[in-house]
Formats: sequence, C-alpha cells, structure tokens
Amino acid sequence: MALLVILFLCLFTFAFALFGGGTNGAKALQRKILDLSDSVNRGLSETPADREQIQKWFYELAKLDPTKGKALSDKDLSGTWLLRYTTSDSILGRGKSPRVGPIRQMLDTTGLRAANSEIVDYKLFKLPRKVVAELDPQGPSLTNVYFKEFTIGKLLKIKAPDKFRGTLDVNYLNKDFRLSIGDKGSLFVLTKESNNIDPDNL
Repeated sequence: MALLVILFLCLFTFAFALFGGGTNGAKALQRKILDLSDSVNRGLSETPADREQIQKWFYELAKLDPTKGKALSDKDLSGTWLLRYTTSDSILGRGKSPRVGPIRQMLDTTGLRAANSEIVDYKLFKLPRKVVAELDPQGPSLTNVYFKEFTIGKLLKIKAPDKFRGTLDVNYLNKDFRLSIGDKGSLFVLTKESNNIDPDNL
C-alpha cells in the first residue's frame, strides 16, 4: 500500500509540473507574460531573447486554455480589450508614427462585430483611428474578420476595400486575459478593460 501511495504522489507531481499546476500554473504564466510585455513596451523594445521567451510562455499557457479551444462560444470573449503585447509590426507602428495611449479591441460575439482603435502621434498632432469589422466564425476558436469602415479623427469615415480581411484565433481565454493569433501568425496578448460592445464608445 505504501508503495502505491508513493507511486501516486510521484505521478501527481509529474502531472502537476508537466501541465503547469492547473489554475495556479496558468496564473503564474499569465503574470510572467504581462510583466515582460509591459517591460518591452508592448513589444516595441523587445530583444530577440524577449520575443523567444514570450512565445514560449504564450504556447505553454495556450495548452491550459479554460475554454478547451471553444473560446468563441464563451461569454467572457465579448467586451473591450487592451493590447498588452504583439509581434505585429503594423499594429505597433514599428518604424512609423508611434502609437500613444491604449490600443483597444472590441469584440461582440453575439452581434458578430469587432472594432480596433488607436491614437497615432504625428508629432504636430495626435490622431485617433478606428476600424469596424464583421466576424464570420469558422470554428470553435477561429473567425474570419472582414473590415468594413475606417474612421480617422472624429468625422472622416472611409469604406474599407473588400480585400481588407483577416482571421483571429483565440488560443486562451478567461474573464480578464486573452491570447490570440492573427492571420499572419502574429501573437497578441490582451487584458479585459470593460464589457463594452459598442464600437462608438471605443
């Protein structure tokens, strides 16, 4: 009997280490990702070693997804999210006019809508920009994204060309934290700001 107890404890310890310790392991990985994301300014000042480390933690945490790969049907996905890290040069504005302040993404899985907003610093002035999109789910965690309208400043609205489209795959989701991958393989780390699903309030 004693031998069986020891064997069970060894197996339990192995499983605990292998899968990150369940909820506690996921929380620890989440904290590590956010701390490093903040220290590299959403990814703008990261080194190759920083990126490699975040990618490692990203995929480790994705294996612990509480939705079991079915994030699109989870009520916690809808709302307004703050970008904390990405590998996307275009989103960061790398080598171009810098993004200042929050970069937000709104998702409405019931109305199948989405919107992104940012503020771009053109040195002489800061200009808010927003794009509104429609969602077209392709699986339990994957959706196509069709961009419909760009807003520049407060009044100028431009219809998006039909070719402006992408995908969004939600790899990890809880009530206040999300990991996603875009159509070009870019990684995104976001935290929940509010339950707002109105693009006009973004």
